[in-house]
Amino acid sequence: MHEKINKTSENTVEGANKSAFNALAQMKDKFNPDKARQLIELEESSNIINSSSKPKLENVAHSISEENEKPENSNNIVEQSTLDVIPQSKKKAQRRLTLSDKYDIKERPRVDRLKSDLYSDVGKIFEYKSKQSASEPSIFKKVVRLIADKIGIKTKRGEELREREAMRVALIEYQKEVDAEQRAFEERKRNLEEIERKDILEKERREAAKKAAQEADKASQERKDLESAMLQARNHFDLRKQKRFKEQRIQEIVERDLNARLLTTDNLEAEVLSENPEIQKQSVLFDGVQIPVYSLKGLSFSILSTTVDFKKANEEATENFKKQAIGFETYKKVLANPMIWGERREDAEKTDGFGTNNCSARGDTISASYWNSDRNINNHVPGDLIYGFERVEPDSIISVFDRDGGTNNMAGHNEASLGSPDVIRGLEGADDTDEYNEILLRRYSENGIPKKPDYIITENGKITEAVLRHAKYFGVPIVNIDRASYVAKAEKKGEEIINSISDKDDYLDLDNKMTELLSMSEYRRIFSQLNILQLKDIGYKSETEAPSISPDASALEKQCLDIARIELFKRIDFIKTTLEDAIDKIKMDKRGKMDLSQVFSQFASFDIYITNAQNRTKSNERSDTDPLFTRENVWCNMIDVVFKLKAESRTVKTTIYDGERVFDGERILSVDEALAKGVRTKEYFKNADSSFYDTIEPLARKYFDEYRKNQGLIMN
Repeated sequence: MHEKINKTSENTVEGANKSAFNALAQMKDKFNPDKARQLIELEESSNIINSSSKPKLENVAHSISEENEKPENSNNIVEQSTLDVIPQSKKKAQRRLTLSDKYDIKERPRVDRLKSDLYSDVGKIFEYKSKQSASEPSIFKKVVRLIADKIGIKTKRGEELREREAMRVALIEYQKEVDAEQRAFEERKRNLEEIERKDILEKERREAAKKAAQEADKASQERKDLESAMLQARNHFDLRKQKRFKEQRIQEIVERDLNARLLTTDNLEAEVLSENPEIQKQSVLFDGVQIPVYSLKGLSFSILSTTVDFKKANEEATENFKKQAIGFETYKKVLANPMIWGERREDAEKTDGFGTNNCSARGDTISASYWNSDRNINNHVPGDLIYGFERVEPDSIISVFDRDGGTNNMAGHNEASLGSPDVIRGLEGADDTDEYNEILLRRYSENGIPKKPDYIITENGKITEAVLRHAKYFGVPIVNIDRASYVAKAEKKGEEIINSISDKDDYLDLDNKMTELLSMSEYRRIFSQLNILQLKDIGYKSETEAPSISPDASALEKQCLDIARIELFKRIDFIKTTLEDAIDKIKMDKRGKMDLSQVFSQFASFDIYITNAQNRTKSNERSDTDPLFTRENVWCNMIDVVFKLKAESRTVKTTIYDGERVFDGERILSVDEALAKGVRTKEYFKNADSSFYDTIEPLARKYFDEYRKNQGLIMN
């Protein structure tokens, strides 16, 4: 582009024209510079438009031609047209259409189209907000684009940028129009309320004139009570409306997120056609029908499934228990006859078990589980007949739990209650458990049509007659999962992550690797077993021998213990640095009332508590007086730190013990006092440690003090 552009000239149309020409002049293979200059001169001499502003034209910007007025040949030299002299007697002031005006007019259809989309689909507000440009283009950019349009130069990036800039304008105009409509509605409502109120007051005035003072006072009090009740009812309605709107938006996001993740038959067929070695397609002949079978041998997938025979686990129970087990007989009937699953709601309601909680129970919900091959492959109930769903319909997810939700089989009419738009992501994160999770779905559509499977899931080639019977009835393929392939894949991935970890990693890099490891079921199991071993590294000691890893532990478990210790020490150092930074940030803040999101900007959440064993209180940044209820037998002071980094699925919890100073039920004892009183043994104090506590506790107290000063909770 051109050398440095003079700011004064760039902010005028004339300067923008010259800058645009100079910039475009370098695009020698795109157009003729002389013709471009003539085009600009033509733009300067065209189209006078009326305006009701200033009558003088001395400083009016250069004009450009209207959208539908084009030179006969834009590649030929066009003579500059002569402007008509405006009579001094005319009172209407006139100004010329500037290049900026011309650009805005040219972009208007794009803005109108996007705004129309917003009115058609409110959900696009979120999409446009995420994509919109941060600001409008400068005059210089507008001029460059106009000239580029004239000579037929277009780029994909340029069009995308214009689209994003148009999104910004469309969002602004849309919001203004929505706000204006809301204000008009509220004004009409206020007028009606005012008329109604005046009528009531007038009626009460006439009645009050006829009645005694006591009756008038009573009427006045009743009127006040009525107004208060109406206000409360209105506030309740508004709050409920806002809550419902938020829940609907979250539900839409969750359903869209889930659908984007799920394995589909189209995905499977595409992988087969591309000859992916991690998938094989065969077919099984059953009752005269060829049923496709996709065998997955390492192909990554995410599945939403429901286990039809999940009650089979109760087969060994007593007969009395079987009679009470919800749906114990129902699953057997469905296993034998898939038509039962496919019955419409109106037919299902006629059965004896519909809406009950007995062994023949049937309901209007589906209890499903979400599992991912690379992360939480065990988070579902195994069985001989598993239905898989490749998508969920709008307004079909009712609730999501990271374990058994204890849901009601007749909750199909309940409103969605999801809480977070990232709830699906949380199911496959490092905080997940190895239990099955539960996604509660509406079984029937508004027309009473049941949700049907998109494929039948088997594991390790166990294709039973029931599987074939259901696949044939619903006309769906079978997806067989070779578990050994995924175990090997997880082991390989885990080894790669473990081998990449070293004590040279900073904490954030190490945390990312740990989060990836802990998102895999096998490593989550190993590291959960190592938690007790980590305690002795941060001051915790028992009267007995310090916990240690089993002599029979595998090489992997020993390696994981080393990694856990590296991560723990780096985590404590990270906590120390975080507190130091927080203290500095709060000290630098001069306005006061600093929000914690500003103090801990890289965290989704950061909480720290100090437990005082003697006072039985838990201190945080706001108070030292929170009573301690959760720990009945606190034997030493301790610090709890719980944080979650932004864009992470793992919540990290750390407890640091003041192991060398023991609480005997009355006061904190030194080592000598504890030994003299027999509260602790010499063997205990050989391993006891308070160094981490002594490092973090003063910083935590300093952070508490600075934050309380900033919030005005204590005097400086």
